[in-house]
Amino acid sequence: MRLFAVILCALFVVSCAPSPQNVSFSQANQTFLKYCQEYKYDCVLREAGNTLWIYLPLEQELVGIKASMEGPSSSNESNASFTVKYLESEFRERTFTIEYDIEKTFSYSKQFGYESAYTEKFQEIQNALLSIIKQSYFDVPKAEAPEFIYFVIADTKNGIETENLLYLDDFKRAMSTPPSFTQEEYAKRYISQLRGHQNIIADKTGAHLKVAPVTLGEFLAKQMVNRINFKYQRSMFPPSEDTKNEILEQVKETLNAYSFDGYENVVLKDLGKGGEYSFSRSQL
Repeated sequence: MRLFAVILCALFVVSCAPSPQNVSFSQANQTFLKYCQEYKYDCVLREAGNTLWIYLPLEQELVGIKASMEGPSSSNESNASFTVKYLESEFRERTFTIEYDIEKTFSYSKQFGYESAYTEKFQEIQNALLSIIKQSYFDVPKAEAPEFIYFVIADTKNGIETENLLYLDDFKRAMSTPPSFTQEEYAKRYISQLRGHQNIIADKTGAHLKVAPVTLGEFLAKQMVNRINFKYQRSMFPPSEDTKNEILEQVKETLNAYSFDGYENVVLKDLGKGGEYSFSRSQL
């Protein structure tokens, strides 16, 4: 899918220009806004506890339709694949709850010769914004730096936006020389969503956003969905028929990656088959 690929590539072409040394958070915010002014980006900053929210309103399309390289095609041979019909995760009262409906389906390939893709202008803007974030916040002392950066780029003409959640320490490690992660691993840690709503139209200040701190537990719940989707839709290693075990493996992979022990239970709810499974921290 082109939308995913563009986001992934953007993370690894960020400018490596030097950033200021040992700056305060307030100085970093001023630096960020200064760079934005140079690019003529009317960014809005909001602080919510450990989370810095960045809102960039634009009056141009983020997503367009373009011709595919392969052109139209169809096949009369059916292919088996797993379909993620429903997948949501939340962290509440020290419990991760994952609801899912994933089934194996058979379908016939049919391509119409076009695909959705982020516009080149959007890619340019996103790359520039990631570069500005790097130059502004990488050298803020850890005690002052935001733990998370939530940046939103909005098409205020059509009511479409991308929501992007960065765990700052992950972003630093991805941009280190050499990087601490493979592109695939960081793609699993980078939370991005394309969404649309009428209340985005003409919103120049981000008034429609529900600005709030992000907890590590909430972030990991979102990342679990990322990892499960990746396993079922993009991994070079196809999932097995044991859906419960596949999901549990992605949950454990997420928790181990951050050595997170601020939970007591993990609950899996299979909406398709009606099963519910509970695991304590000691069992994992």
